[in-house]
Amino acid sequence: MDVWLAGTSPDFNNVIDLPDTGRWESIEIPFTTSESIHLSFEDWVTSGGVAGDAYFDNIRLEVLDTPTDILFAENFESDLSRWTGKGRGPTSGIIVPDPLQGDRALSFTDFGSGGDIFTLESFISPSAVYRLSFDYLGLAGPGSVAGDIGGFVGYGDTLSENADVWLAGTSRNSINLAPNFLDLPDTGRWESIKIPFTTSESIHLTFEDFVSSRGVAGDAYFDNVRLETF
Repeated sequence: MDVWLAGTSPDFNNVIDLPDTGRWESIEIPFTTSESIHLSFEDWVTSGGVAGDAYFDNIRLEVLDTPTDILFAENFESDLSRWTGKGRGPTSGIIVPDPLQGDRALSFTDFGSGGDIFTLESFISPSAVYRLSFDYLGLAGPGSVAGDIGGFVGYGDTLSENADVWLAGTSRNSINLAPNFLDLPDTGRWESIKIPFTTSESIHLTFEDFVSSRGVAGDAYFDNVRLETF
């Protein structure tokens, strides 16, 4: 078994707690995975119950493939008025000329940790299912090591604290990585990235050039950010 989605025991982290109420309870669990899956159910061996006291019925697995709403879109062609630094303070995020083509993109004048630039607006979806898409460019230069240039993307539930979850980055040398954390490719070309994820919290998106990377400040670029819900 790769991932448990729900259960009655506190021994598992990051799962939905199934309620033992003595009544039938309707449960919906949004989740994301890029793998082929087999569903699995059990009456867990180290629970406090007896065999045969857990029941399941009316199982339904659906794929949500058409977004119902665009929550946020940014192409960095204007300004950063919809963005802020941690705690509404300063950010090293700046809009710069695209080094490969004739528009503009987001980059950084310094390294960050825990999130550098955040969306001012927070987002929440009743379905708790999202897809974040963006273009990423890791452009190695003097002092940079391609493969760990430092672009990171995540979200947090407030502006005053570090990011809660990192969705993608150029290394796994960080904490709070999402279960389906995506390795961002430092190819020297613009790469289109799409990341499905789930959360029941209100979120602010955040981007940074990670301080513990092996790049230099300003060698990670982002563009065409889009957050959708299903």
